Amino acid sequence: LMNERIIYDGYNEIPVPLWTLIGASNAIPEEQEYQALYDRFLHRHFVKPVSEDKWSSLLEHSWRIEKEGYRAPAPVLTLEELKDINRVVLSVDVSTVMQKLVKLYAVLEDQGLHLTDRRKGKALKTIAAHSLLHGRTAAVEEDLVVLKYIAPRDYEEAEKVSVILMEELFSREKLLEELREIENNIREVKAYLLRTREFHPRLLEYLRGLEKAQEKLKKVASSVTDDYVRMKAQNLIVEIGVVIDDLKSRLAI
Repeated sequence: LMNERIIYDGYNEIPVPLWTLIGASNAIPEEQEYQALYDRFLHRHFVKPVSEDKWSSLLEHSWRIEKEGYRAPAPVLTLEELKDINRVVLSVDVSTVMQKLVKLYAVLEDQGLHLTDRRKGKALKTIAAHSLLHGRTAAVEEDLVVLKYIAPRDYEEAEKVSVILMEELFSREKLLEELREIENNIREVKAYLLRTREFHPRLLEYLRGLEKAQEKLKKVASSVTDDYVRMKAQNLIVEIGVVIDDLKSRLAI
C-alpha cells in the first residue's frame, strides 16, 4: 500500500489513490520485522507529555472534547491544488545543496545517526518543499534544516540532530549565542537566590527551566565537534548543576 499504492485481494490488484499516510504510535517499534515499515514514514515528529504549565489548558480542552466531541477540521486545500503544488515542488532546483547535503549525511553517520538509502533520497522532496514555502525556486543550505524531521529515529536522536544542524547550518556563532542566553539565565537565578532566602513559587519555575537547559547543554556537549563550544557547554553544565542543587535544597526535593 505505501510503496505501490496497491492492495492485493487474492489474485486481484486493487489500485489505491493514496496521497499521504499519517500514523501515530505510543512506542517506536523495536522488532526487526517492523523496521522497513517504520522507515517508510519519512517525516517523524516526537511528542512529550504535556508540561506542567499547560495542565490547566489540557483539562479545559479535554472536558470540551468530552462534551462536544472532536471538531472536524476545515479544508485547507483541494486535492487538485495539492497536486498542482507538488508539480511546482518537483521543479525546484536542489542541485544547489547536494554537496552540503552529502557532507551532512557523513556528519550524521559519524555521530551514529544512520539514514537508510531510501531516506537519503526521499529527503530531497522535503528540502524542495521547504524552499518553495519560503518563496525560493532553488534550495539553499537553510532548507536542509528539514532533516530534523527525517534523520532521527527517536526523541533522543531528535535532540542530537537539532544540535548538529544548528552547528552545521547556522554557524558556530549561533550556537554560542544560545549558550550565552543560558548563561544569562543562570546569572539571573543566582542573583535572585542571593536576594532572598524565602520560599516563592518562582523557585519551582526556575528549577524546571534550568533542568531543561541542562538537558540541552548535555546534548550540545555530546554532539558538537567544536572544542571551544563543547568546553563552554561542559562548564555551564557544572555551573547549572550547582544552582539546581541549591534550588532543590530550598524546595526540599
